[in-house]
Amino acid sequence: GFPISKTWFSIISSIMAIGALIASFFIGYIVDNWGRKQAMWLLCIPSLIGWGCIIWAESELMLCIGRFICGIAAGGWCIAAPLYTNEFSTVDLRGTLGTYFQLQTSSGILYIYIVGTFVSVFWLSVSCAGIVLCFAVLLIFLPESPTYFIKKGEVEKAKASMQWFRGRNYNIDSEIQVLKTSNDEIISNAVPMLTAFSTPAAKKGLLLGVGMMFYQQFCGVNGIIFYTATIFKESGSTLDPHYQTIIVGVVMTISTLISSWLIELFGRRILLLISITFMMVPLIGLSFYFYCDTHSINTSAFGWLPIASMSLFLISFSVGFGPIPFLYLSEVYSKQIAGYACSIALLFNWFFLFLVTSLFPFVSAYVGFAVSFGIFAIISFTGIFFVILLVAETKGRTLEEMQLILGGQPSSPSGRTA
Repeated sequence: GFPISKTWFSIISSIMAIGALIASFFIGYIVDNWGRKQAMWLLCIPSLIGWGCIIWAESELMLCIGRFICGIAAGGWCIAAPLYTNEFSTVDLRGTLGTYFQLQTSSGILYIYIVGTFVSVFWLSVSCAGIVLCFAVLLIFLPESPTYFIKKGEVEKAKASMQWFRGRNYNIDSEIQVLKTSNDEIISNAVPMLTAFSTPAAKKGLLLGVGMMFYQQFCGVNGIIFYTATIFKESGSTLDPHYQTIIVGVVMTISTLISSWLIELFGRRILLLISITFMMVPLIGLSFYFYCDTHSINTSAFGWLPIASMSLFLISFSVGFGPIPFLYLSEVYSKQIAGYACSIALLFNWFFLFLVTSLFPFVSAYVGFAVSFGIFAIISFTGIFFVILLVAETKGRTLEEMQLILGGQPSSPSGRTA
């Protein structure tokens, strides 16, 4: 290994978001024209190249290049994987399966925390490259999305794909017919892409997608994770920093797993509202604690507050604004614009992530943690009104119904369009 300065550390930490942002410009075209599965498989190539650069890095620049290339793959997967999952899911399981993307993300973070505690960066990177290689091999045995096959006019392949996902004895005829009818309507009503994006439903869908990505990043989750060790230290904890991060990973993973059950029980909207509200409260608690600490006010009576606040925040994030935005993207856009619309929303997501990860350390050093977490609390407060006023429930609704709702047409209490 070699020493890394604070400046280089900030660059290395944030450069992955730039790679992911760039992927957002072209991944929509790839998933729509080459297929969801093919896109995910092709993304394994830059991922392996990126991990190779990290494994054999002998300078900060090589680490940056590796992180940047890995970011391209990560950004593409963030679009292709949820879209693929959504297109083979049944309506009643769509929410549960949709949260699995965030669950795997949390599990990956936990894996890094645990394995990184016991092995060097070199072997940790080798193991990560090995996981990508295994994924590439296993992906070969999965079928392409039935929706994509229908779009390309390959009905028999679509039937084979749907049968694989549903099981040998499952009657898939009605589902295939729905896909064919939907695709025929898209073809007959096809308009230029700019025109498709100019409809009220598309405009509101983009507003919702970008808005959710904004609140996902500017709620302060990366500030909490980035300064986990500091928060533990301020609370008087003497626990080894490695075990601190493992605790954080476990909390996020378990909470996300719970959300996969809650999301079909309560729906997306109510979980988002609960999530943003209960993220705001611990942010206020952290701001208050660090204000007292900065102004030499005795904090011994509430030394438990930092860890309690951090735990509540991570749980709240993991059941709502962690997994749901990615799921929501796959539920609100018409099939004609889905690939490109998801790319636009994810582009903003990575841009927001880059801003937070690159600026938060410097802003916190300048104005202090109290002000930084206070700003995140205020932003989360505005997020409550964003959810109440703009977010439509997607639970149990088809894409066609969501287009009507977002376009301003009323829906019945049952969730079906009136």
